[in-house]
Amino acid sequence: MKSAKTKDPNKIIVHASSLPKHQDCPRSWAATPIKEVGERYELAPQGIGSVLGDRAHAGAARMLLAKQLNGTWDYEQALEEQVEELKEILRSAAITWDKTTKEPGVAIEQLASLLFEFHRGVMPTANAALVEMRMKAAWSADLTLTGQMDNIERDGNLFKIFDHKFSSMLSPYHAQLGCYKLLLEAQPWYQAEEGEVQELILNWIQRVSIRAKKGQPQVIQIAYSVDAAESAARKQLEEIERSVKEYRATGDPWAFNARPSSKFCTKKTCRAFGTGFCDQWIDLDPEED
Repeated sequence: MKSAKTKDPNKIIVHASSLPKHQDCPRSWAATPIKEVGERYELAPQGIGSVLGDRAHAGAARMLLAKQLNGTWDYEQALEEQVEELKEILRSAAITWDKTTKEPGVAIEQLASLLFEFHRGVMPTANAALVEMRMKAAWSADLTLTGQMDNIERDGNLFKIFDHKFSSMLSPYHAQLGCYKLLLEAQPWYQAEEGEVQELILNWIQRVSIRAKKGQPQVIQIAYSVDAAESAARKQLEEIERSVKEYRATGDPWAFNARPSSKFCTKKTCRAFGTGFCDQWIDLDPEED
């Protein structure tokens, strides 16, 4: 695999962060990145969990960059910036709310809790070499990988890749972290330095109700098997390339298998749920209404 330098509108563009969703349910995955799906079907709005995750990632990056450049960071400044961004999104975009985050005031409080835990539990030991580094690489003649890595640390030619999650539920992220490894290994500067990915690490900070008895949970750090993560990434990429080509040729949603047993098969967490693109869902949760 080599670094990708040119744009081709016919390429299949795959974001590393989307691979866990594909491994969980290919149909749910296809609802977002495949433009032909969005053009043909009316999909559900983005969920509040995704919106809060994006803002928490941006605030975390602000703190990491500040520490990298100055040796210190400002949690309050990072939070203020992201609260303003969040307010603008909530004013201007359609949002699907969920049981954990039911309205804007709650979303702002949760964003503050998530970023404070990152400030408390991650920042003191963080030693970023690269922050929010976007990379591209050609996986095949038809498929291009892209990804933005939250934090990369290094010791000589040994690299650690960190990913941060700010979600209500913990899921497996082997495929995403494995794809980050593939992306990093495709970069010419990395190859010139004979780099080695030593660790793949997830920092999970749980989004919880503001009424949770135990308050904001502490960050949980999980080290993934490098080999297992790479194997998961490679399998997802092979399946994505095959299924996208089939869908473009046939227009049949069954080019992407559906998995209604997924814990994310709900109207709050899947943009294909309740739409013409998927007929495999069953709405069983009255609290989701």
